[in-house]
Amino acid sequence: TEAEDLVPYSSQEEVRAAIQQMYDDGKLSEKTYHKVEFIYDDEFHDGIYKYYIIENAEQLALLSRQVNDGLLSTAESEFILVNDIDLGGRYWTPIGKNSNYSFRGIFNLNGYTISGLTIDSSTLSYAGLFGYVKGGIICNGYINNAFIRLESKDSTVDLYAGTVASNVYDTTISNISVTTSIG
Repeated sequence: TEAEDLVPYSSQEEVRAAIQQMYDDGKLSEKTYHKVEFIYDDEFHDGIYKYYIIENAEQLALLSRQVNDGLLSTAESEFILVNDIDLGGRYWTPIGKNSNYSFRGIFNLNGYTISGLTIDSSTLSYAGLFGYVKGGIICNGYINNAFIRLESKDSTVDLYAGTVASNVYDTTISNISVTTSIG
């Protein structure tokens, strides 16, 4: 699946049908097919919430670009991982670059692992899988083998680093296990 395939679904039933199709096409393992759980597993949120399936590193990077460029509103949205994602070999740009372009939805790792998160920057103020999160939920998974290093030659600049998220307001982070190095 290519990055431009980040498509919203309007109901949990549509997500389940899309996951069934991915399984039928051989894109998902049986483990994944039976594993998808929603944060709010009820029909109340259907039609209000948008649901997005994140299958790979390219789609995760697209989410970051669209949020950081102001092209995607994440409020009332749930993003659901359906595979382990290895970010090794590439530098990561955090999802949500500041208060104006922040992540505001639900990011459900769904029991999967994001590994190889690498940030080594002298230009970022916020560094982690998520940079700036406001009113969001990040939950249910693992972030392994992460490395984060920020530096600034300007002593008046505040730097924020955290493996899951570096700057959060009114946000819940739960059931996340992390191994990281912050320099």
